[in-house]
Amino acid sequence: MFTFIIRHKNLPALKATISSIIKQNICDNEIIILNYNASDADLLQIKHELSLSSLSLKIVSGSDCWASDLNDSILMLTTPYCIICDEGTVWSPDYLKISLSQLLEVNKKYGEITAYVSRGVENYGYYSKNTFRTKDIIHIMPSLPEGIMSISNMIFENQFTLAQAILNSDFIKKIKFNAVLNTTAYWDYCTQLMFLGNIYATNQLHTFLYYDLKDNQPPWPQNYILRPIPENDKKILHNYIFRKSIEDKNSPYNRIATERGFGHVYHLVNTLADRVRYLETSNHSSHEALDVLSRQVSIQNEVIDDVKKLSHNLSYNAFLLKADKIFDKLWNIKRKIFSNGK
Repeated sequence: MFTFIIRHKNLPALKATISSIIKQNICDNEIIILNYNASDADLLQIKHELSLSSLSLKIVSGSDCWASDLNDSILMLTTPYCIICDEGTVWSPDYLKISLSQLLEVNKKYGEITAYVSRGVENYGYYSKNTFRTKDIIHIMPSLPEGIMSISNMIFENQFTLAQAILNSDFIKKIKFNAVLNTTAYWDYCTQLMFLGNIYATNQLHTFLYYDLKDNQPPWPQNYILRPIPENDKKILHNYIFRKSIEDKNSPYNRIATERGFGHVYHLVNTLADRVRYLETSNHSSHEALDVLSRQVSIQNEVIDDVKKLSHNLSYNAFLLKADKIFDKLWNIKRKIFSNGK
C-alpha cells in the first residue's frame, strides 16, 4: 500500500524510522533505503529489524547525485502511495490508517489528489517547531486551513517537509528532483506537484521529525521547501533561500534571474489577483477602470517578458503559468469593461 523512501547516513536515526513504520497498523508496506555509507553490519541490523515484520526491503546504493537516486527510486515504486523522508522521521502509530481513510474520502470529493499533507513537528534536541506555520503564529498553530492548498498560501506563507506528505505514486513518477537547485530542489518538487493536481492539507498532527544527535545538526540539511517571506521584506529580491540556493556564477540558474523572477512572480500572483478582485467590485466608471487596467496589464506584460528572458528553465516558470491565468482573467475584465463602455 505504501512505500517509504529513506535516505540513510545515520544508523540510530534510521532504526527509529524503521521502528515507527513497523508500528503502523497497516501492513503490506515497502521500504526503499538509499544507502550512502552503511556498512555490511549496519545493513544486517536493518534486515534483522524487518525480519519479523511484513515489510519488504530494497536497498539502493547511493551515487554522487542524491536527486538522481531519488528519481530512480521513485520509478521503482509498485505501491499506490509513497512517503519520502530522512532518517529520524517518526509518525504516530495510526498515521497510515487514519490518513488513508481521509485520503480516500478526499479523492471521492476532489478526484485523485497529488499529495495529502499532515501537520508535523521538528525536534532536534535543542529546538522544536511546528512545520505548518505562518509568520503571525509561528510555533503555535498550523497556518493552512483544512482543505485544498492554494498556490499563494503554499508558496509564500507556509512550509512543510516531504515527510509530512503522502504522495500519489502515479503523479510523482511524472516529475523529477532537480539537483542543480540544491536545497530548493524540494521546494521546486512540491511546486511541480501542485501544478499536476491538488494537494490536500489536514490539521491533524501525525508527523514528528526527531534527531537525537550530539551535535547541533541533523543528519541531513533540512528541506527548504517553503520558507515564509518576512512581512517587512519590501525588497523581495533578497529572499534568503534563493540567494543561498545558487551554486556559483557559472550555474545556468543565475542569481539575478532567480531573485528577480521570484520577486516579480510574487507580485503577479498576489498583487494582480488583488487587482482583479478590486476591479470586479469597483465603482469606477468603465473608462476609469479600463485606464487603470490597461496600465497594470501593460506594466506586468513588460515584467513577464523580462522574466522569461532571464529565467530560461527555472522552476518559477511554473508560477508564470499561474500568472498567465490571472492575465487571462484580467483581459476578460478589460474586454467586458470596454464592451460596456461602448
